[in-house]
Amino acid sequence: WEKISVVYSNVGQYGMAALHFKDLFGSRQDAYANTEGILFKDDPQKFKIIFEWSKANRGKDIYWVSELLPIYDITQSGSNSWHVYAKSFIDEFGDIDEVLSGISAKMGTYSWMGSVVPKLQRDRELFESLLNHSKENVRKWARMHINDLEKRIKWENNRDEDEIYNI
Repeated sequence: WEKISVVYSNVGQYGMAALHFKDLFGSRQDAYANTEGILFKDDPQKFKIIFEWSKANRGKDIYWVSELLPIYDITQSGSNSWHVYAKSFIDEFGDIDEVLSGISAKMGTYSWMGSVVPKLQRDRELFESLLNHSKENVRKWARMHINDLEKRIKWENNRDEDEIYNI
């Protein structure tokens, strides 16, 4: 992380590298994969180092880190909650709009097969869990996403029906 953090400390100089690092080192959670990514996998100490670095470098530029985080903690039974790393970032940095936007971008970047409605419903459940968060900015962010997801779920349900009936 010591070497990688140089990129995130100098985003203006290394912007494209930071963008590509998301794919190389960050998590991937979609229809094809569910991995924490090299930066976080197998050792909670890795996250602790990155989290402490983010606290020391608190500001809008840490949004790059939020785009690397694993978002979902999907159990074998299929239940869904915030991954502890994403939730830690929301709790600590929820007052920084850019960090929340990074998490939103991560959630909105995915590959999917079949109906996307179940994924959107799970995302809505995650945001609903934040409606009583201690930070007003997080509650506002959650409400905005719930409203957007409700519209998107309705639209996707209609689209699914159209596909069933070949309309």
